[in-house]
Amino acid sequence: FFYYHPTEQTAGAVYQTFASEFARLIAAEDIPIHFLVSIRGDCLDLLYPLKSSIPNLFNNQLRIEHLSLAGARDAIIKPLDKFKEQYPDRTLSMAEPREKLAERVVEEVAQDKPSVQAPSLQLVMSQWWQTEKAAGSGELRHETFLNMGGVRDIVARHLGDTIDRLAKRDPETLHLVAGLFD
Repeated sequence: FFYYHPTEQTAGAVYQTFASEFARLIAAEDIPIHFLVSIRGDCLDLLYPLKSSIPNLFNNQLRIEHLSLAGARDAIIKPLDKFKEQYPDRTLSMAEPREKLAERVVEEVAQDKPSVQAPSLQLVMSQWWQTEKAAGSGELRHETFLNMGGVRDIVARHLGDTIDRLAKRDPETLHLVAGLFD
Protein backbone atom coordinates (compact mmCIF):
# COMPACT_ATOMS: atom_id res chain seq x y z
CA PHE A 1 0.00 0.00 0.00
CA PHE A 2 2.65 2.52 1.05
CA TYR A 3 4.94 1.73 -1.83
CA TYR A 4 2.46 1.27 -4.66
CA HIS A 5 0.04 4.04 -3.72
CA PRO A 6 2.21 6.98 -2.60
CA THR A 7 -0.18 9.51 -4.18
CA GLU A 8 -2.89 8.36 -1.79
CA GLN A 9 -0.66 9.41 1.11
CA THR A 10 -0.64 13.00 -0.09
CA ALA A 11 -4.07 13.03 -1.72
CA GLY A 12 -5.75 12.30 1.53
CA ALA A 13 -8.99 10.34 1.79
CA VAL A 14 -7.99 6.70 1.25
CA TYR A 15 -4.69 7.05 3.07
CA GLN A 16 -6.22 8.97 5.97
CA THR A 17 -8.96 6.38 6.33
CA PHE A 18 -6.44 3.55 6.30
CA ALA A 19 -4.00 5.35 8.61
CA SER A 20 -6.63 6.32 11.17
CA GLU A 21 -8.31 2.89 11.18
CA PHE A 22 -4.96 1.12 11.39
CA ALA A 23 -3.88 3.32 14.31
CA ARG A 24 -7.26 2.83 16.02
CA LEU A 25 -7.00 -0.96 15.75
CA ILE A 26 -3.45 -1.00 17.07
CA ALA A 27 -4.41 1.14 20.06
CA ALA A 28 -7.61 -0.79 20.84
CA GLU A 29 -6.98 -2.87 23.93
CA ASP A 30 -10.45 -4.43 23.82
CA ILE A 31 -9.89 -6.06 20.43
CA PRO A 32 -7.75 -9.23 20.44
CA ILE A 33 -5.80 -8.39 17.32
CA HIS A 34 -2.12 -8.00 16.55
CA PHE A 35 -0.37 -6.78 13.43
CA LEU A 36 2.87 -7.64 11.76
CA VAL A 37 3.92 -5.13 9.15
CA SER A 38 6.34 -6.60 6.68
CA ILE A 39 8.10 -4.06 4.52
CA ARG A 40 11.38 -3.88 2.67
CA GLY A 41 14.07 -1.90 4.46
CA ASP A 42 14.35 0.61 1.64
CA CYS A 43 10.64 1.43 2.05
CA LEU A 44 10.66 1.87 5.83
CA ASP A 45 10.53 5.65 5.53
CA LEU A 46 7.10 5.30 3.88
CA LEU A 47 5.70 4.44 7.34
CA TYR A 48 6.79 7.73 8.94
CA PRO A 49 3.45 9.49 8.28
CA LEU A 50 1.90 6.95 10.68
CA LYS A 51 4.36 7.74 13.49
CA SER A 52 2.25 10.57 14.92
CA SER A 53 -0.78 8.31 15.38
CA ILE A 54 1.18 5.17 16.30
CA PRO A 55 3.96 6.38 18.64
CA ASN A 56 5.66 2.99 19.15
CA LEU A 57 5.53 2.08 15.47
CA PHE A 58 9.28 1.52 15.16
CA ASN A 59 9.89 0.01 18.61
CA ASN A 60 9.86 -3.64 17.55
CA GLN A 61 11.78 -4.18 14.36
CA LEU A 62 13.05 -7.51 13.21
CA ARG A 63 15.38 -7.39 10.26
CA ILE A 64 15.27 -10.60 8.27
CA GLU A 65 18.38 -11.09 6.21
CA HIS A 66 18.57 -13.35 3.21
CA LEU A 67 20.03 -16.80 3.81
CA SER A 68 23.55 -17.51 2.69
CA LEU A 69 23.76 -20.44 0.28
CA ALA A 70 25.14 -22.59 3.11
CA GLY A 71 22.36 -21.36 5.41
CA ALA A 72 19.75 -22.27 2.78
CA ARG A 73 21.21 -25.79 2.47
CA ASP A 74 21.11 -26.09 6.27
CA ALA A 75 17.48 -24.92 6.24
CA ILE A 76 16.68 -27.94 4.08
CA ILE A 77 18.87 -30.55 5.78
CA LYS A 78 18.77 -29.70 9.49
CA PRO A 79 14.98 -30.01 9.91
CA LEU A 80 15.25 -33.54 8.48
CA ASP A 81 17.88 -34.36 11.11
CA LYS A 82 15.70 -32.87 13.86
CA PHE A 83 12.67 -34.82 12.65
CA LYS A 84 14.64 -38.10 12.69
CA GLU A 85 15.92 -37.28 16.17
CA GLN A 86 12.44 -36.56 17.54
CA TYR A 87 10.58 -39.29 15.62
CA PRO A 88 13.02 -42.15 14.98
CA ASP A 89 10.22 -44.56 14.02
CA ARG A 90 8.78 -42.29 11.29
CA THR A 91 10.06 -41.88 7.76
CA LEU A 92 11.00 -38.50 6.36
CA SER A 93 14.08 -38.22 4.23
CA MET A 94 15.58 -37.21 0.94
CA ALA A 95 15.72 -40.04 -1.56
CA GLU A 96 19.20 -39.35 -2.88
CA PRO A 97 22.25 -37.96 -1.13
CA ARG A 98 20.64 -35.07 0.64
CA GLU A 99 23.58 -32.68 0.42
CA LYS A 100 23.57 -33.01 -3.36
CA LEU A 101 19.81 -32.61 -3.64
CA ALA A 102 19.76 -29.65 -1.24
CA GLU A 103 22.56 -28.05 -3.25
CA ARG A 104 20.57 -28.39 -6.50
CA VAL A 105 17.44 -26.88 -5.00
CA VAL A 106 19.36 -24.00 -3.40
CA GLU A 107 21.11 -23.23 -6.69
CA GLU A 108 17.78 -23.06 -8.49
CA VAL A 109 16.14 -20.91 -5.81
CA ALA A 110 19.17 -18.59 -5.62
CA GLN A 111 19.24 -18.07 -9.41
CA ASP A 112 22.97 -17.21 -9.48
CA LYS A 113 22.68 -14.82 -6.52
CA PRO A 114 24.89 -15.09 -3.43
CA SER A 115 21.91 -15.49 -1.12
CA VAL A 116 18.42 -16.97 -0.91
CA GLN A 117 15.19 -15.31 0.21
CA ALA A 118 13.85 -17.49 3.03
CA PRO A 119 10.19 -17.15 1.99
CA SER A 120 11.03 -18.38 -1.52
CA LEU A 121 12.82 -21.42 -0.16
CA GLN A 122 9.99 -22.10 2.28
CA LEU A 123 7.40 -21.91 -0.48
CA VAL A 124 9.32 -24.31 -2.73
CA MET A 125 10.03 -26.80 0.04
CA SER A 126 6.44 -26.68 1.36
CA GLN A 127 4.92 -27.24 -2.06
CA TRP A 128 7.38 -30.04 -2.78
CA TRP A 129 6.61 -31.74 0.54
CA GLN A 130 2.84 -31.40 0.02
CA THR A 131 3.20 -33.03 -3.40
CA GLU A 132 5.22 -35.91 -1.94
CA LYS A 133 2.75 -36.32 0.92
CA ALA A 134 -0.20 -36.41 -1.49
CA ALA A 135 1.59 -39.18 -3.39
CA GLY A 136 2.02 -41.17 -0.15
CA SER A 137 5.77 -40.63 -0.09
CA GLY A 138 7.88 -40.00 2.99
CA GLU A 139 10.80 -38.83 0.89
CA LEU A 140 11.69 -35.66 -0.95
CA ARG A 141 12.62 -37.00 -4.37
CA HIS A 142 14.45 -35.07 -7.06
CA GLU A 143 12.22 -36.69 -9.67
CA THR A 144 9.14 -35.16 -8.01
CA PHE A 145 10.83 -31.76 -7.88
CA LEU A 146 11.61 -32.00 -11.61
CA ASN A 147 8.08 -33.19 -12.41
CA MET A 148 6.75 -30.14 -10.58
CA GLY A 149 8.72 -27.99 -13.03
CA GLY A 150 11.32 -26.76 -10.58
CA VAL A 151 11.30 -23.46 -8.73
CA ARG A 152 9.84 -21.29 -11.48
CA ASP A 153 6.80 -23.50 -12.06
CA ILE A 154 6.24 -24.13 -8.34
CA VAL A 155 6.14 -20.39 -7.63
CA ALA A 156 3.99 -19.62 -10.70
CA ARG A 157 1.50 -22.37 -9.82
CA HIS A 158 1.30 -21.16 -6.21
CA LEU A 159 0.64 -17.60 -7.33
CA GLY A 160 -1.98 -18.75 -9.83
CA ASP A 161 -3.74 -20.94 -7.26
CA THR A 162 -3.74 -18.11 -4.71
CA ILE A 163 -5.22 -15.67 -7.21
CA ASP A 164 -7.87 -18.21 -8.26
CA ARG A 165 -8.92 -18.79 -4.63
CA LEU A 166 -9.04 -15.06 -4.01
CA ALA A 167 -11.08 -14.49 -7.18
CA LYS A 168 -13.68 -17.03 -6.07
CA ARG A 169 -13.87 -15.83 -2.49
CA ASP A 170 -13.54 -12.07 -2.90
CA PRO A 171 -13.46 -10.63 -6.43
CA GLU A 172 -13.38 -7.05 -5.14
CA THR A 173 -10.22 -7.66 -3.12
CA LEU A 174 -8.69 -9.38 -6.12
CA HIS A 175 -9.32 -6.25 -8.13
CA LEU A 176 -7.58 -4.17 -5.44
CA VAL A 177 -4.64 -6.59 -5.29
CA ALA A 178 -4.33 -6.54 -9.08
CA GLY A 179 -4.03 -2.76 -8.83
CA LEU A 180 -0.84 -3.22 -6.82
CA PHE A 181 0.80 -4.70 -9.90
CA ASP A 182 -0.21 -1.90 -12.28
